[in-house]
Amino acid sequence: MLDFPMLAVRELKANSTTVTAGLIAVAIAAFSLVGYRAVISGYSETFGPEIRALAGGEILIFSGIDVLVPGSGPQMEWRPWEGRPWQSYLEYYLPDLPSSGCLAFPDTPKWSPLNVAEVVRKLQGVPGVISVIPYYALPCRVETPRGEFEAILRARDPELETGIYSMAGYISRGRLWNEDEYEAIVPVSSDTALAGVRAGDSFQVYLPGPGELPEGVDWTTPTGFVLSSTGEYDMSRKLQAVATPPDARRLPSGGEITAPEAAPAFKWGRPEIMVVQEVFQSMCRQAGWSEPLCYQVAVRVDKMSRLKAIAEAATGALGRGYAVLTLPELGEMRVARSPLPVALSDTKFAMLLLTYLLSGTIVCGTVYIMISQSRRKIGLLRVIGATSRQIAAYVYSLMVWVFMVGSLFGFVPAECLRFIDWLGSGVPISMFMRGVFTDAAVVFGAAVTISVIMGSFVVAFASRLSCAEVLARG
Repeated sequence: MLDFPMLAVRELKANSTTVTAGLIAVAIAAFSLVGYRAVISGYSETFGPEIRALAGGEILIFSGIDVLVPGSGPQMEWRPWEGRPWQSYLEYYLPDLPSSGCLAFPDTPKWSPLNVAEVVRKLQGVPGVISVIPYYALPCRVETPRGEFEAILRARDPELETGIYSMAGYISRGRLWNEDEYEAIVPVSSDTALAGVRAGDSFQVYLPGPGELPEGVDWTTPTGFVLSSTGEYDMSRKLQAVATPPDARRLPSGGEITAPEAAPAFKWGRPEIMVVQEVFQSMCRQAGWSEPLCYQVAVRVDKMSRLKAIAEAATGALGRGYAVLTLPELGEMRVARSPLPVALSDTKFAMLLLTYLLSGTIVCGTVYIMISQSRRKIGLLRVIGATSRQIAAYVYSLMVWVFMVGSLFGFVPAECLRFIDWLGSGVPISMFMRGVFTDAAVVFGAAVTISVIMGSFVVAFASRLSCAEVLARG
């Protein structure tokens, strides 16, 4: 039986020109598979540092709103949007949400604050979830020498201000705040974002008291505070390597960081004034808030390469009534101008399947032509006693060899590109090598599977050839 695979190899060498099209088609399919897997599995550790630093994580969770998925439309109902810009990032990523409204299942509660303790409890057992960070914010009014501006006062936890999530790399002038002091960092001044506030300036901030939902605030008797601006942050800065402070409870407080020369790459229009969490809570208590409201939580994951899988597991753990969205998904919705949260269709798997089916069809056609042109050889094999099973092994070997060699031609260049991408990713070499072995298993496993399945009709044709074929064509 082993002689027949070797006979197939000699046949391929003798007809190398004939199998070229099949090799190219399989190489393209294998190259696509490795590239698609790199995108499908997740994102690199350095993906989207600006949006991750702002959000505090990679996944955002909301309640009172549902994600539209294929097939769920008839079961959902339209609701007017009752959220407010200061409550979450939804209106930033979905600018049409206030005018278009949203879809929700009938049993989903209306837009409302999250029960943070319940979310944390449900996510504790989800593999890959590192921490859950509540988004505490309130609308505020800021008075500067140039006028009065509406802004958002936001709390940041100093203990979570580390690594890629730190705002330190985005300070264009001044420094970060110090803990327990009424200091803040403000966005880079513009005509619409706290114009006139510079690093080192003091400014007046007014907070509303608690009010009725859905607005949630009462501006009847606002409470005033004086904050000192210690720095201006610019999210369009090119992020440089930022060392984690040796004492996470005491953030860097000195030195001015010069602005980079790189052109802006990210525009953030929300005028968020950021203070440490203790100061935020103190200001809320003085303004009459027993507990600040939370409409959004961010989730940090252990591996960005597993981001989608972790988000799916979080969705299952939380159940109905929660919307779980990754930041890359929200970014895609913003670019696509989606009017509401939608589970965007991922056609990569379908395209990959079609690519392999096309390559399989070409290889099958190539082998069929070779078999048709070698009827006499098949007849001779029959004369010397070859069985239908041995003929099938011979034909399958032709298919598998073409798929394996073509897959190798596509696999090696694709992994070289992944290696170049890995050089700047900071991912451990062990993780990269695991990905290489996984890719190899998937690529060559798919090659064998497709060749066996699609080669069956060629095998059926070859197996029916009889000894009489020796006499064919004279």
